[in-house]
Amino acid sequence: MLVDDSLIVLTSGGGVSLGTVQLGQKVISPKIGMLNEIVNISKQQYSGDIYVIYLPNGKELKVTCGQNIYTENRGWVTVSNLSKNDILLYGKDNIIDIKREKYNGYAYLVTMLYEDGFYVNGVRVR
Repeated sequence: MLVDDSLIVLTSGGGVSLGTVQLGQKVISPKIGMLNEIVNISKQQYSGDIYVIYLPNGKELKVTCGQNIYTENRGWVTVSNLSKNDILLYGKDNIIDIKREKYNGYAYLVTMLYEDGFYVNGVRVR
């Protein structure tokens, strides 16, 4: 799950914050020339560990421990198994840093029509 509602999701109309995406909205699909549709959005209270991934573009990605992230060098990896040596599709750069921390707040679970993922702050997630 994603835990920061200010994260930018790439949609057919441009980037929008996670907190404003809507059911049925089309997001940019990793498959060239395709859009993926949001079929479910769940906002729920979450208390536990999260990972903060510091990206080469100066942004952060905050996710719960079970989130899958796409890496160029290893394919789909659960965030708890990421390392600084992993290469994210965004900019083909290594991760700057990864930190685990406690979190208490809202988390968002976004379900897509097709399971090929979507982009958040330039990183492919599912």
